[in-house]
Amino acid sequence: MRQQVLHASVLRRLPAGAQLLDAVVMWQRHRLLVPYAAVVAVVVGIGALLVGFGAGSSVGLAAAAVAVAAGATTEHRVLAATVDDGLHLLRASRIRRAAVA
Repeated sequence: MRQQVLHASVLRRLPAGAQLLDAVVMWQRHRLLVPYAAVVAVVVGIGALLVGFGAGSSVGLAAAAVAVAAGATTEHRVLAATVDDGLHLLRASRIRRAAVA
């Protein structure tokens, strides 16, 4: 089912008459994820302490902020192989397995 949704979304974005062989979803973290996540964790952790949260809660909020930062810096792509034109690289949805642009 998921592969059918992916193929249908890719076919809508390919040139007219293109024959799709296969499509795969790929993802990649940004190269600056680690420094970005570290800064986010420190800022959120210190901010939570200043607001009045306890040390354990501050660490938990910092960890949640790191997870959000990792999700925000992830790039999703669809690589589609066609019979006529070769390979096409499309932007993918973060939630569903579908090509969006």
